[in-house]
Amino acid sequence: MKHRKILIAVAVPVMAGAVMISGFAWANSNELADMIKNNETVTLTVAEPSTYKVSAKTSQSKLVDWEQLDQMKNYTTFRSDFDKLFHINIITMNGVNGKSGCMYIDKAGDRNGNTCLADAFRNKAFVEKYWKKNETQESIRKIVSEAYSDVGSNSDYARTSAINAYYNLFSDNVDQKTFNSNQSLTREQFLTAVYKAEHPVNTEYAKKYSGNNDVFVKAIGGSDAYTPFVKQENRFSWLNTQDGSMTISNLKAPISRAEAVYTLIVDNFNDKYNSLDLSTVKNDPFSDVHNGGNMAGKEKGQTKWKLYTLAYDIKKDDKMQEGLYKAFVLAEKYGIVIPDANNNARWNETLSRSECIDLLTKTQLAKDEVYGYQSDEEYGKNNANKFTVINGKAQEIDGQLILNPKIDPDTKDVYGEDAQGEIVVVDSKDWIKKDQELAAKNAEQNKIETPVKQSSTKSSVSSSSSSKKSSSKSSSSKKSSSSKKSSSKSSRHSSGNKSKEEQDREIGEAIDKELGQPGAGVDNCTPDHQGHPGSTTPGDYPYLGS
Repeated sequence: MKHRKILIAVAVPVMAGAVMISGFAWANSNELADMIKNNETVTLTVAEPSTYKVSAKTSQSKLVDWEQLDQMKNYTTFRSDFDKLFHINIITMNGVNGKSGCMYIDKAGDRNGNTCLADAFRNKAFVEKYWKKNETQESIRKIVSEAYSDVGSNSDYARTSAINAYYNLFSDNVDQKTFNSNQSLTREQFLTAVYKAEHPVNTEYAKKYSGNNDVFVKAIGGSDAYTPFVKQENRFSWLNTQDGSMTISNLKAPISRAEAVYTLIVDNFNDKYNSLDLSTVKNDPFSDVHNGGNMAGKEKGQTKWKLYTLAYDIKKDDKMQEGLYKAFVLAEKYGIVIPDANNNARWNETLSRSECIDLLTKTQLAKDEVYGYQSDEEYGKNNANKFTVINGKAQEIDGQLILNPKIDPDTKDVYGEDAQGEIVVVDSKDWIKKDQELAAKNAEQNKIETPVKQSSTKSSVSSSSSSKKSSSKSSSSKKSSSSKKSSSKSSRHSSGNKSKEEQDREIGEAIDKELGQPGAGVDNCTPDHQGHPGSTTPGDYPYLGS
């Protein structure tokens, strides 16, 4: 195998989306095909944004919080005022304090405390009675500073920052009082946010993940707290495990706007995506978006072909692979991507936190137009079975995924349930330190905020239930699964005497078996009213796009 390193390095843009290249320069798409065929080394770096300055990155927590919406207690004053804007009520049943209103209606039309961003933006009352009204938007601007010190009422990011504070999509700043609107997102941060925005809290994602031994972890070559979520969005990502383009290193690198738009389109409009005939598209959707056709040639479908074509597209800065182009045709048609003053989509630039939330909300509003609302009711039917509390918090600790991790007060070990529901005990001093730092930050923040009646009521119910849970699990945790602990620290790859090619092939086959066979699309599936194929269960349908 030939090794010829291509570096696509970022410099200060000379024009919108421009990048500087060091190392070998591609001459044409034939050379691109040769590079794919020879499996040459390529390093991909996305262009810096041309319309704003990227915020300095603050210190990050290793935790990925995911808490049921009506049980969240952060930003107490802001959350109470936000609820008032949308006429959200406190309601109690089965001893559980929950919330009721247009942000708490599930797909069945029932009141449900465990909803997500998509449920609100697919609800007719939320959108038409509140969200689209100027007075609502102005009121949101006025209260966002109750959550974040770096976002004022006149900020361009007030609305997206408020959505983040309420839905907790990006909760990884150790300093919880800053949002960092312009901070660029990595691929793993973006894919995790998409999953959290489109799914209510659940533990299914964790049950489909087995830490160091997980076939997805072996495919990407590593793992962290984001990996279980990324695995569920893998099939919607332009860089994915099907062709080997997705690795732990490029997951930690900034995502391009092109990739983000592609993911949201194939995730939410894949029936429209697959049925789009590009021969009927007469005009380019944006000034900087042009169809390059099949730029990989006969090497399309080979190892890492999507990584090579993305790098080539960014380098050339004139045309893009037809699969990405199709996504932008639909994104422009549905009003998901709003161009800059020069009608550019800035597709080859990084994506900020604020831009991500804007894309997420516009995607759901577009689905309302294309497929109709998911629900109409402002106050759904009270179903006693849906007055429950689900905790989806999970952390990878010492190579194992631990659901709802807690600290044993006696041994100081971390314990929780593994993917099979068994109690696991691990020693993780670093996790304990980070968790304590975050708890201290939140405690300091809550001292500043004025507590409200509804939060204190909800808090007492939650802590009572939590302490019962904790005491019962603490006793069973004494079983001490040290064998699990030691097995988790075993080698990630059992390669034996197999060649690298044989190992890669076996991993690829295992991924395809678990997450769905590779394919060009889902034309043989009947979409439901959400725009998904007949089943929305992860792994029930193939990889998308071309």
